[in-house]
Amino acid sequence: MKKLMLLVVALASVSAFASDETCYQVSADRRAWSRTPETLCVTTTDSRTNQVEIVLKSGMPFSQQTVATFNYNLLSAARCMDCNQNVYGVANPSNSTFNALAIRFNGKRDMQTMQESGVVQIGGTKLFYQSIR
Repeated sequence: MKKLMLLVVALASVSAFASDETCYQVSADRRAWSRTPETLCVTTTDSRTNQVEIVLKSGMPFSQQTVATFNYNLLSAARCMDCNQNVYGVANPSNSTFNALAIRFNGKRDMQTMQESGVVQIGGTKLFYQSIR
């Protein structure tokens, strides 16, 4: 019984640190989805502290180049099942110069297909995004 309890505790601690990655295809004008395989991936690195890694990549999957990597905190999250209004940024200190680089999602999720699309704002730059099919 003791071994089973230790196994359950070990599995629980591993799942607390398990990463959860969601990737989206981004476009500046909504017309170049298939020609420009540029992606934005959000990976939860520690769910207890709301730490995430957001990576922007460009190029074909076999030769992708990382354009930028942000190690941010989830500052606020949407409270609905069919929308994404998450905001990521620097949690501490609140007066950081890098707060201007917050990443804000404003999207809708189709509950039947679970496909999501909308606008993501990285600092002052607005891009369109959609779920990768």
